[in-house]
Amino acid sequence: KARMGPHVAFLESFPALHRNGNLWFVHAGADPALPMEVQPETALIWGTPDFLQKKRRDNEWVVHGHVIVDEPIVRHGRIAIDTGAYATGCLTAMKVHGTEVSFLGERGQPNRDRDDEGPDNA
Repeated sequence: KARMGPHVAFLESFPALHRNGNLWFVHAGADPALPMEVQPETALIWGTPDFLQKKRRDNEWVVHGHVIVDEPIVRHGRIAIDTGAYATGCLTAMKVHGTEVSFLGERGQPNRDRDDEGPDNA
């Protein structure tokens, strides 16, 4: 945390859950058995065992990262967008315009040889 300086407070200020219509943006997942409004924060940040196994049945869509996928996956009430930029060099973003969803991707070089000293040593 010390090396990240003021960025820590910025990251910690983010809400664990953000809603846009029937899209819910979280870090890792949500319990498919619970309404999104009552999700425990641990489920949003770390996911749950059932998240990747069971369909959501409430017409809500959970946009998440935390699990690296080769390309965005849209199914069963989940939208996975984490393409592992730090390891693969592929950064993916999701664009929402009304009911249309599209994905933008940028491929760079994976950061495999970087040490932990910070950006000056990248």
